[in-house]
Amino acid sequence: MAIPVHRCVDLDRALKFYVDVLGAKLEFREGPYSGVKWNEHRFHVSQNSGDGALGAATVVDVDDVDAVFTALTRNGYVAPTDRGPVFLGPTDQTWGNREWYVADPDGNVLRFTRW
Repeated sequence: MAIPVHRCVDLDRALKFYVDVLGAKLEFREGPYSGVKWNEHRFHVSQNSGDGALGAATVVDVDDVDAVFTALTRNGYVAPTDRGPVFLGPTDQTWGNREWYVADPDGNVLRFTRW
């Protein structure tokens, strides 16, 4: 299993998103590095300059994109209005996937996808 590392500027702010909005469980925090688990998916979040770049994208395969949308918006997620329709809500893509994109506070994108 691969675990993506999402770079952040402020670890406390990033963890607030991943734990409070996404609903992930904090697994560990060691200085500027932490790990969270959301359902069966794990993400690492890091302030270390060598850990990737801000604005990375991670595809997260889920059973029900609409249920994820409902849960996150209920937890206070507000979609950016300037990023296109797939950020505003679940969208049926021309290639057959149903997707919804969510940006964390540092611009890293979680692409919730139903294949």
